[in-house]
Amino acid sequence: MKTIITALLTLVAMVGQAKTYKTIKTPVAMACVNVSSGELKAREVIMCDTATTVHFTIKYEKGNCFRFAKESYLMDEDGNRYPLRSAERIALDAWVQSPESGVTDFTMHFEPMPKKVKMFDFFEGDAIGAFMLLGIHDSNTKLNAPTMQQISAANPFTLPDYWFNTAAITIRGRIEGYDAKHFGFKSLEGYVGDVFTKENGMMVIDIAPDGSFEKQFMASYPVRFKFYAKETEVEFGEIPFFARPGEIIDITVRKNADGCYECLYHNGSSHEVHRWPTSSPRFVPNTLAVFSSSTSGA
Repeated sequence: MKTIITALLTLVAMVGQAKTYKTIKTPVAMACVNVSSGELKAREVIMCDTATTVHFTIKYEKGNCFRFAKESYLMDEDGNRYPLRSAERIALDAWVQSPESGVTDFTMHFEPMPKKVKMFDFFEGDAIGAFMLLGIHDSNTKLNAPTMQQISAANPFTLPDYWFNTAAITIRGRIEGYDAKHFGFKSLEGYVGDVFTKENGMMVIDIAPDGSFEKQFMASYPVRFKFYAKETEVEFGEIPFFARPGEIIDITVRKNADGCYECLYHNGSSHEVHRWPTSSPRFVPNTLAVFSSSTSGA
């Protein structure tokens, strides 16, 4: 018992001796990512030798749910990670409903960062779609950001005309041998998002009795995307594709010589890079793609 009391007293003494070497009263961030229906902000950052504490505010539409993972971490300019230790006023790995005000304040404690760190990022783990707050720094800190002339000199790559050009993408085609009862689905769906317009949501594409389908949606940049079935009775359940704004992509789904379903892309960007949309078991919707017409035959 005496040993336990001594240990507790030692712990209290250590906490009491924590040295705070930097407090950022007015932190700003360069980008808030994946908070599609709201905004994540850092209100204050306290850096001491025992922990880095960040006071956050998340503004989310009332009634909507969000969650933060235990795997959250900070990352400094050199790529060093500082894992989350604990959180206050919010449950981790659990869905939290946004209150009537739409504002939730909470605090996270991470492993201590060195005093020399001027700018850092917050990552809610490494999962696809995780919340991110990038480029957190003191508003009074002068950052050595390169000028556009320096960037152009270092990277002569010029964006093609089809980048950042808002226009409709049309996906159409047919599933050969389609029968709704046999296949187990009458429609496909997929999550569509646009980082510029913040118009995000689930889109549904209906399958006609003859297996034909067509859907149109707006895009501001090239997208890698897929429509998928929630349930299926056959060994087929998704149609991946890559498209640029303004394109009409024609797709045929059919069985190959091995009896497996495959997607045939008859035109457009998906045809040019036909192996890429189906090459990975993990599809990332609405990823900015770096493929141009020079990738034909990939």
